[in-house]
Amino acid sequence: MYIKIFQINMERDDDRVAFMGTDWLETSGKSVRPEIYDKVFEGEVACNNLEEVFEMFNMNKPEEYAGRSLSVSDVVSVKATDSDNSSYHYCDSFGFKEIAFDESQTENPANSGPIRVVFVAPGREARIMDVEPTLECLYKVIDTDIIEEVCPFDDNVCILCDEEGKIKGRDLNRALRFEETGEIYDVLTGPFIVCAIAHEHWGSLSEDQQKKYLDIFRWPEQFLLVNGEVRSIMLKPRS
Repeated sequence: MYIKIFQINMERDDDRVAFMGTDWLETSGKSVRPEIYDKVFEGEVACNNLEEVFEMFNMNKPEEYAGRSLSVSDVVSVKATDSDNSSYHYCDSFGFKEIAFDESQTENPANSGPIRVVFVAPGREARIMDVEPTLECLYKVIDTDIIEEVCPFDDNVCILCDEEGKIKGRDLNRALRFEETGEIYDVLTGPFIVCAIAHEHWGSLSEDQQKKYLDIFRWPEQFLLVNGEVRSIMLKPRS
């Protein structure tokens, strides 16, 4: 499931509502104010329901997660399947309570830190690396000043590469293949990264995504044209 986690920023909590349940809010005449929340996480998690989300973000937090343990007053959004719509759930004293919540009023300090991606360079083994999600940094990593976002996957992941890589004659890097047949339909040129995508910004891959795309793009490829068909040979090191 695809979630976001919002937590109250203690410096903006003038009403002292952090860690308070909905019963206390109602009794005190308080409300859930999105403007005092920060978004501290966004991504795909291997959970089936909110209870499993609560357990994960208390007992087995993802490496890229920098927030507090999931607690009362936190808000979790859940993206509906095959839709851009999300529902918002207040972590209450007992369980979760669905609420109205305008996330556009929240702040997003998570974007100011590095994100974890898979970096893939021609002729080299792919690797995990941390990069700042700014254009200035990405231009240096991908070695271009024109970045193209390619989205061939169905799990909120994208490839950031040189938009003019083929025109510039950059080194062939890795193939993109049809999942059903394994047939090559495009070849990426020059260095690229694989990262998570969430609406208007780029983010860290989950641990499962890191493993998945590291496995897909791990080994360098050499490309051949055989009877008008592009084929590749993976250049794995000898064991």
